[in-house]
Amino acid sequence: MNSLALVARELRHRWPGALLGTLVVGIAVALVVVSLALARAGEKETRLIQRDVGLNLLILSDKTDMADYWARGYSDHSFPAEYMDRVHDQAVANRLVPLLKQRVEVSGVSALLVGIEGERFKGGQVMKPVFGKVLASGQAVLGGAVARLLDAAPGDSLSILGHEANVQTCLSESGTVEDGTIYVPMQDAQAWLGMAGRINEIQALECHCGEDVEDPLGLLREELAPLLPGTIVLRRKDAADARRDQRQLAEGTLALLSPLFVLLAGALVAVLGVLNVRDRREELGVYGALGHSPLRVAAVLLGRPVVIGCTGALAGCALGEGLARQYGPALFTRAVVELHSGWPLWLGAILVAPVFALIASLPATLWSLRQDPVRLLRHG
Repeated sequence: MNSLALVARELRHRWPGALLGTLVVGIAVALVVVSLALARAGEKETRLIQRDVGLNLLILSDKTDMADYWARGYSDHSFPAEYMDRVHDQAVANRLVPLLKQRVEVSGVSALLVGIEGERFKGGQVMKPVFGKVLASGQAVLGGAVARLLDAAPGDSLSILGHEANVQTCLSESGTVEDGTIYVPMQDAQAWLGMAGRINEIQALECHCGEDVEDPLGLLREELAPLLPGTIVLRRKDAADARRDQRQLAEGTLALLSPLFVLLAGALVAVLGVLNVRDRREELGVYGALGHSPLRVAAVLLGRPVVIGCTGALAGCALGEGLARQYGPALFTRAVVELHSGWPLWLGAILVAPVFALIASLPATLWSLRQDPVRLLRHG
């Protein structure tokens, strides 16, 4: 009888222990799968929420009087709009939005005129736009306060710096500077302000900076300065640090919990291996007395944890994915797609779990191979 048949018969004969081992491995794999899914979804959900709070990087001309900027909301100094064509060649900022700002009066109402375009992404990425606005020439989007003071509604026509603009949308009042803003296409703003080919601000989102980066602002300036000469990079510290800290917390939690689950499962599998060897002392003594080689005896003993590892991995992946899909959407409404583990995780679990179960069973197996068959039969 070959080793596989012996393993199959042993599993059937001692099915309670095999079932218990499968449950241990399955629960460990399920916990890892759930932890990975929830960590991914939590990180994505937090990133989406914090992304929607607003962009956290500001790029201005290095000649800007910052006290004046914060008082008025725009810089009197501009830089070439062609800088936006260079932002692909860096990895520290994303979702870059070019702006041209100037304060104007529209029908006696003071408003911040903002020329705007769509977002640019690092590395030529294609992502769902969130911050930039793509408007047709002659269109305008009004902030809530401006729309209320002008008594304007979508479809109305406004005169801005002597040029006609049709109101596309009126935003709800948000209690921010956006309430006093009029958004128009970048080309219109450049033409109306006589600033063709110029912008005076870029807003962006800081990309991932690990905790090993002690000076995120220094890194940003070092990377962007060669691409955008004559500018200065400012970092909205509170928003950027909150985003960074939350991401690191999620990554740290996952890095702590997953090894704990795996080590616990390994310890339990090792204990089950010891108990299995103890229960099979007489059988192992018979194998030795019949002249079976230690390699074949080892194959019989180690075949069991390999089968248990494979079965437990499949069961654990199914259980973990089911739990994540069942209860995850109640926690993470915007990152549901991250709750699906996908085939790479299943394949990884099927490959790793048997190896891990085998390693956990090695000490008991090696001990049994060193025993005298006569002693095993006597104690059996």
